[in-house]
This record gives sequence, C-alpha cells and structure tokens, in this order.
Amino acid sequence: MLDLLSQHAQAETKDSSFGTYVDTINGITGGTDSKYWLFYVNGEPATVGASEYMTHDGDLIEWRFE
Repeated sequence: MLDLLSQHAQAETKDSSFGTYVDTINGITGGTDSKYWLFYVNGEPATVGASEYMTHDGDLIEWRFE
C-alpha cells in the first residue's frame, strides 16, 4: 500500500514502536494543527496500518489529514 501511495504522491514515512506510519504527504507533515495522516478504505477508517494493508481490486483508498 505504501508503494501505491508513493506512485501518486511524495510521501515520507517514519518508524515507531507501533510500526511504520505516513508522516508527510506532498510536503504536509503530521502534527501540524494537531492533525495527522489517516487512510480510509471504501469510506471506512482503516483497521490496520498502511504498511500492513493489502489492497484489493476495486478498493477506494483515501488519505485524509485529520
């Protein structure tokens, strides 16, 4: 999934004790205005991290800065 994001945007990740997470997309860094990058699959918040999610045909993936 992170490979897919990198094909469509400039993204930076960081590692934490919880795993790899997306910190920056197209120059907008998490923590700005107390917002962070979250991803949604088919309109629902993801239940696993971006480094763990396996995309399926027809998935609509959205990254939101919330």
